[in-house]
Amino acid sequence: MDNTEWVEKFQQRIRHQRNFQCYIHATHEDEALLYKFYTFTSVFHAIFWPILLFLISSICLYIIYLFDKCHVWTGDQDVIV
Repeated sequence: MDNTEWVEKFQQRIRHQRNFQCYIHATHEDEALLYKFYTFTSVFHAIFWPILLFLISSICLYIIYLFDKCHVWTGDQDVIV
């Protein structure tokens, strides 16, 4: 859809529905959004899964570190086999 189609669609919506929900900017009260871009669940998943992945990876690395007692990482080998 190009810009003129969006404008026409918006004008039709205003004609048929005088009151509609919008999201007002917190600091600029003269600015508003018609659609909310991010829902609570999308923000939750965007924050939760990377943190969970980081924690699980850190725990796995720590377990490997404890199991090998740093012999692999401090030896004279160039490649860990």
